[in-house]
Amino acid sequence: MKFQYFLLIIFTAFTFGCKNIGRQPDNPTVNDTLSATEVQPDPDIDSSLIHDTSRPDGVYEDKNANGIVTERGEIRNGVQDGKRYTYFADGKPRTEENFVNGSYEGTFKEFHQNGKLFQEGHYSHNAMNGIWKTYYDTGELKEEVTMVANNENGPFKEYHKNGKIKYEGTYKDGDHEDGEMKVYNEEGELIKKLDCKMGECNTIWVKKAYEEFKR
Repeated sequence: MKFQYFLLIIFTAFTFGCKNIGRQPDNPTVNDTLSATEVQPDPDIDSSLIHDTSRPDGVYEDKNANGIVTERGEIRNGVQDGKRYTYFADGKPRTEENFVNGSYEGTFKEFHQNGKLFQEGHYSHNAMNGIWKTYYDTGELKEEVTMVANNENGPFKEYHKNGKIKYEGTYKDGDHEDGEMKVYNEEGELIKKLDCKMGECNTIWVKKAYEEFKR
């Protein structure tokens, strides 16, 4: 999920772009989902602290030039351990994450700058696993993706702002759509079906009334 792309209903064949959610242990960039708005890490947040041996053990707190806290966490035995909180430059919460002996473990949350939840999911053994969710900056659920060992692998759904399903399908071995994928309009009507094989998708059905309307 590192670039922008658009689903064009009138295409007969197309390929979806990849998408990475959550905070990878070796890559702090957190990205948006099918809407493809990339979210860059705050330069004031030092994600290298996971295994930072330069800090003494204990609770630490970083501040920016304005004296506002940008990060708070704890070092134990030379590695990140326990809760770590990061903040936007204005002091508003940005992320909440948990470490066990230097590895990501447990619940991860990231927030939009307006305070609304942007993303949430779960780490186990330093990897993203289970259902990860992203939200619009107005609070509505935007997407649900099944993660296995840091890769999209399993069912996914994306939603219109009104709560109706927008896309649903399955990822296989990462960012590859595989099997049948369905597309819905904002009224919740199925308007298109695609057959996907490892990221290559071809239209197999389009709702006739919708096709005529688009002409």
